[in-house]
Amino acid sequence: MTFDQSKRRFVTKIAPGIRTLFSNTRESNRVGKEPSNNTERFIKKNILIHTDEDTYHFSVGKFGLCLKMLGDDDIHTLLVFFDSINITIQDVFREADINVLYLTEDELKIKTLIDNGDIETFRDFMYY
Repeated sequence: MTFDQSKRRFVTKIAPGIRTLFSNTRESNRVGKEPSNNTERFIKKNILIHTDEDTYHFSVGKFGLCLKMLGDDDIHTLLVFFDSINITIQDVFREADINVLYLTEDELKIKTLIDNGDIETFRDFMYY
């Protein structure tokens, strides 16, 4: 399965929603302090920021760089991980609160599918 540039751009646009949910669920600190698998170790090393207060924060900028540089399989693994911790694309999109004027025609179609419940998880999105 390919993860084309339009999907990468869409996920980049909604990344602030991932940051909020990752923080609200305390996953940032859990993954930062005790990563339990290779995906979590990757996130700790490449996406999280370790603060002076010994907390971890999800970096939207670092995540965007990962989306540009990673291969399709690695992106798939990363997004399925979010699904596995109940951070779904549907919740992320709602949390990101994107102004629809910033969305392309294709992204508006994805928004409609998310709003209608046809796309709920990142896995659904990847197979769209």
